[in-house]
Amino acid sequence: MEPKAGEMALLKALSKGPRTFGELSKVVNVHTLQRRLSEFKQEGMISRAVLPDRNVEYALTPRGLEVALRLLGIERTLAPDLKDLMGEWYETFVQEWEAYWDMRPKLLMEHRGKFAAVCGGKLLAVADTLQEAAKRARKVCGKRPMYVGKVGEEFEPAIIRSPRREVA
Repeated sequence: MEPKAGEMALLKALSKGPRTFGELSKVVNVHTLQRRLSEFKQEGMISRAVLPDRNVEYALTPRGLEVALRLLGIERTLAPDLKDLMGEWYETFVQEWEAYWDMRPKLLMEHRGKFAAVCGGKLLAVADTLQEAAKRARKVCGKRPMYVGKVGEEFEPAIIRSPRREVA
């Protein structure tokens, strides 16, 4: 089933944290925004709060966050050419990515804003920079594929040069 107009943009915006109606209206046109917010509220995916300044703020519920992370993660990670680019590393990378998302709730509580490196289904390193997290994890992981994400900001891509693959 294809997502409805504005759904992915709205989920992406809310996955970064609570947003006011005004902030969301910069991402999705107001008419579509009102419909999607109403649908998401009925489905238990968002909460609505009136702030002291009378602005209305929306946030993903745990159910909404799970849906958003899965949909947006799939959209980004399973790019059509990613499998071809990664070759034999693809399946292992996807497993590391899934392990990261399984541990993400705990990572959010303990390491929000830090880079977390996962290899072998385990959290191997947490650091302030992508390069440092990858370097620390590489000591244990070796040249196997790993997933490194900035906790709470996973949908903002970061690029790091991968180690050279050895030719057999």
